[in-house]
Amino acid sequence: MKQSIILAHLMFSILSLLLLVKQSQAEIIPPNWWEKVNARSVSGWDDFKKITEVDHKDKIIFIDFYMQYCPWCFRLMDDFNRIVEDMTEWYGPEQVLFLKIDGPYNRDISFQFRVGGYPTIYSVLPNTNGAPHQQFSAFPRNYDNLKKWMLEIMGSTPMRPGQKLPSHEQEEQLRKLKQTIEETLNDQQIKQSETMSHAFIDILKQVGESSIKQSDKLNDLIKHYEAIVNTTTEILDQEEQNQKQQEGYLDSAFNNFLIGTIAGGISAFLIVIYLNLNTFASDQQKKKKVNPSLIRPQSDIQEKSA
Repeated sequence: MKQSIILAHLMFSILSLLLLVKQSQAEIIPPNWWEKVNARSVSGWDDFKKITEVDHKDKIIFIDFYMQYCPWCFRLMDDFNRIVEDMTEWYGPEQVLFLKIDGPYNRDISFQFRVGGYPTIYSVLPNTNGAPHQQFSAFPRNYDNLKKWMLEIMGSTPMRPGQKLPSHEQEEQLRKLKQTIEETLNDQQIKQSETMSHAFIDILKQVGESSIKQSDKLNDLIKHYEAIVNTTTEILDQEEQNQKQQEGYLDSAFNNFLIGTIAGGISAFLIVIYLNLNTFASDQQKKKKVNPSLIRPQSDIQEKSA
């Protein structure tokens, strides 16, 4: 009896754990997220050697080693894409190249770079036949630390004509602008009202300093959010649709877990019943073998027949 209960509990626990792991993975990591990383994909060793030794041997190369089911790799994607865009704008695709490599599927390249975890980002200097140069090791892994490290790797490499790094004042204003906009987008009262467009207009009116006007990148940001003002209704509809989809997904996840729990419980119950029935049948069989009352004497049989 005790063994049957332990076995049933073990099966129930395993089934529930598998369902929870599956749901947590689906919530954290979207399928094929790595396809959205703005870097050239490397298909194998030969492709890597051709890129680093022939086609782009004169460039500084940054390599992002990732794993498909790595949540930290997925979380780094937005900051990595942002630095790829900025570095390409500042130095041009003729001087800098970004690669992405699926580490587990390219073990020969990962072994050469001694990749021990994911994500791992490395630099490769020009005309070095793809030899590892330096690993990005700063924490936290974010845009600012990636930018600082990559600019150090670029060293004295000249920027494209007319390009210059934003000043600290400009970057601080950009950060505050983005923070204010994100807070506005996420404000529930604004989401449920018609004042979102007015909120954006008020924000954009506050960014009229000369340092902002002198930066093309920040002006592009302002134009981007001005376009958002003109499509406020579409944003609200999309937010409402996404919320409904999320609610549906959570309902589906809960239903799957509930089904698994019920199935596990039923399985455990059936196992207990089955084992107990077997035990009962075995006991009855033993009683039949040893109970003398069940064995009729031969003399009684003869008397009854006479």
